[in-house]
Amino acid sequence: MYNNYRVHCAAVISDFHNLEGIARLEWPCCSPDVNLIEQVWDQLKRAIHARRDPTRNLEDLCRLAVVEWDRMDQHFINMLMESYAMKSPSTN
Repeated sequence: MYNNYRVHCAAVISDFHNLEGIARLEWPCCSPDVNLIEQVWDQLKRAIHARRDPTRNLEDLCRLAVVEWDRMDQHFINMLMESYAMKSPSTN
């Protein structure tokens, strides 16, 4: 998978992949809609910030993260996965 990162575009890398018959799968660089975990992290951060509990240290933040992670709507995650499946290039 390529994301237009400079190292991925080097001629020696392309030559090696062509020689080995490795197919290229290109993705837009830093595209949030193809990176599901970024959307989940964003949802988690929003939930933590929306709480009124003050976080005074890392331990408090970790505790709140676990609480909000457990409360995260599974339907939201399922919808992300389904939308990703519809956008993914076919492997057939």
